[in-house]
Amino acid sequence: MKKALLTIALALFALIACTSSEGERFSSQRQALDFVCPEGCTCTCSAGSGGDAGSSGAGASTGGSGGSDSSGSAGASGAGSSTGGAGSGGMSGSAGASGSAGSAGTAGSGGSAPTCDLSAYTPGVWRPTVTEPPLGTPGDGAAFGITIDPNNPGKVWAGIYDGPAPGLYKTTNCGLSWSEVGTFAGVTQVRINPANSNELYVGVGVGSAATNDFFYSSNGGTSWTARSSWSNALAQYDDVYSIAVDPTDFAHVLVAFHSPASGGAPGVGESFNKGVTWVEHLAISGWQGTQPGNTIAFLYDLASGQGNAQTWLYGTQGAGFWRTTNSGASWTKVTIVNQVHGGNAIYYAPGGALFSGGVGYPIRSLDNGATWTALSTAVYGHHMAVGGDGTNLFSGRWTHASGTSALNLDTVADNGNSWSATGPANYGSFEFSKVDAVNGIMYAGMWESGVWAMKLP
Repeated sequence: MKKALLTIALALFALIACTSSEGERFSSQRQALDFVCPEGCTCTCSAGSGGDAGSSGAGASTGGSGGSDSSGSAGASGAGSSTGGAGSGGMSGSAGASGSAGSAGTAGSGGSAPTCDLSAYTPGVWRPTVTEPPLGTPGDGAAFGITIDPNNPGKVWAGIYDGPAPGLYKTTNCGLSWSEVGTFAGVTQVRINPANSNELYVGVGVGSAATNDFFYSSNGGTSWTARSSWSNALAQYDDVYSIAVDPTDFAHVLVAFHSPASGGAPGVGESFNKGVTWVEHLAISGWQGTQPGNTIAFLYDLASGQGNAQTWLYGTQGAGFWRTTNSGASWTKVTIVNQVHGGNAIYYAPGGALFSGGVGYPIRSLDNGATWTALSTAVYGHHMAVGGDGTNLFSGRWTHASGTSALNLDTVADNGNSWSATGPANYGSFEFSKVDAVNGIMYAGMWESGVWAMKLP
């Protein structure tokens, strides 16, 4: 519109060229309608410039987003056009060319379809992934560590500590079948690099002296390298019990040990290069004399913006939980509740509430581990881990005295204030996996009964 108005305005002006009787030529730009040729001059008017050609129209439309299993349809082509304004006072300008049609919108990408057949699962009900040893029946091995591959739906790694066939196991079909990887014994932890699924850590310990170590693979488990470049002091305590990975840097890893922390012995090993070299953080006096088996975790939740790579939680069996905000330079005891024998796992719920296992009851922190509250509405017992699917909370409970255990259920919305027992009965959990969102399933490493799973409701 602005261009058309400018063309009309310019058409009201003419370039007046006048020549005097002496042959001198001068020019003046005046309004054509009011101009009077001076005496003694011959005046001619040049043609006004034509209107500018109209700009091409550019119409476009974008396709809709794809649904869970289908693609969105392409957007319709836009039709653009424009006409040039005619020059006034001079020769008419030519009409602008019609604008070309806009390009079609891109079709929306379709959602990922499930990769596993989970028709045998009842939504919301826990069940063994398989029914053959060592991964699915009562009396099978204890599944200390479990992790899903976030880049390959249906792929899960499980560390089996004892039972008829301890070792490291892998499934690529949501647990419908498993295969052993490597020749490990007494696997306590397994961790995967979310940015590169070929990189894994495995911890071996708790009585498996022949193979106790921290192992690294760069090729998806085809081969493994022992990374225990410990000092002589740490070599006496190399039975790895707990592995924690910095959520922003897979090369930054922490380990804690099954052997009790004692005078001069490191309580936590820290590596910045995937275990090639280690920084040894000595146990403090408050940890000494506790039972074997300690855990370490980063208090670092990217979703809620809490913590950092220097804030850790150390669990003991007899001296409560301890917190550091300076990579172990100093520690503060944050609760007298003890970690359960068998390990501990924490869970950040949506919104940032932090949950942990504990002797007696699960515990909760609303300030990233600085203070804790025991959730006494849960059934009393030894709660080894807390996990969740974003809506529900699960706690794995095991009672030493009676040998009975079960999972406990609450909701994120309830913030862990009222728990109820849920299946499976008699088998508490060491660790819960994250959710495989593509297949809608999560896993639990169970006490003496392998790996169980639940299809989300």
